[in-house]
Amino acid sequence: MTLIDRIPNLKDAELAQLLNNVRRLDVSGTPEERRRAAEVAPHLEREASRRRERVLMARRAATARF
Repeated sequence: MTLIDRIPNLKDAELAQLLNNVRRLDVSGTPEERRRAAEVAPHLEREASRRRERVLMARRAATARF
């Protein structure tokens, strides 16, 4: 199982840390680290976006009830 395969199962804190690491490596990593970061970054970003959307939808649903 690759890291990309495991992304949906990561805890929020793990996802945030990996995303921070990928962003850092994209700026200051070696060429190989930058290449690898570029491979996984879109997957991490997509999952983070999905989770943010779920939270927003839950908040909207909660406020709509009142």
